[in-house]
Formats: sequence, C-alpha cells, structure tokens
Amino acid sequence: MKKAASLIFSLCLATTACIRHHNRLVGGPPEEVVREFVMLSANSKGLSDKQALQELCAGSMKNAFEKMTDEVFRISYLNAGLKVRDLKILETETRGDNARVHYKVVVENPHGTDPTQETNEREVDLLHEQGQWLIETVRGQGSDQIVFTRGMIF
Repeated sequence: MKKAASLIFSLCLATTACIRHHNRLVGGPPEEVVREFVMLSANSKGLSDKQALQELCAGSMKNAFEKMTDEVFRISYLNAGLKVRDLKILETETRGDNARVHYKVVVENPHGTDPTQETNEREVDLLHEQGQWLIETVRGQGSDQIVFTRGMIF
C-alpha cells in the first residue's frame, strides 16, 4: 500500500512539471511550445493572450511583447482574422539548453478581394530556462520575410 501511494505521489510530482499555466503547457518539449505559440497567435481572443504569448518567449521576442502597446496587439493579433489550416514540424534539433525547430504553416488569409492560402516556413530558436523552453528568435526560411513592425505574426 505504501509503495502504491509513493508511486502515485511520484507520478503527481512528475506531472506537475508539465502543468498548464495561463492555458499553456509549462515544461513541454520545444515542438509543443512552438505549436502553442503559433496557435495562440492565430486564435488570440483578448489582451490577456498578449501576456500568454510573452510568457512563451525570452530575449528579444519577450522584449517585443513587453514594448507592444495594447492597440498594436489588437491590430496584429486580435483583428488579423487569419486561420491556421495546417502546421507541420519539419525538424527539431536539441543541444543542451538550446533547441531549433523548423516548421511550415499554411494560413488562410480572408483579407482583400480574393481570400488566399499562404504557406510560411520558419525556424525558431529556443532556450531552456527555469525548467521550460522559451522562444528566443524566429527566422523566415526560403523566400519568406518576417516583418516585426507591429509584432510577430507566425
């Protein structure tokens, strides 16, 4: 009986390393952090999501969210109207406290006279800090260009 109770307690401790914090997985693998960032970017519903996105980031990415005004967040994230149609993790490389995730995302853009589907390819560098992976930088791959004038749009 004591062994069973001890095992249950150990499992509970192990699972708390991957608890949800502000509706996000803390302690998850790099791919899941990237996936969560992309999906939250596309599905942001309110200003509280700005804080959640910021908590997924470190370094210059975190600073960008800290400096972003509420109005810029509304324009960039809440009023974007983009829908993620497909998200594929193409490759993950982890070395110690650093990881790189390469992904492709297909986005439906309903703006303009003709709705389009756009395919974006990105490479994300992450740092492992305080028991969780955080996004440090995002780079476009191939012919993709990333514009940071109003924030990071996946």
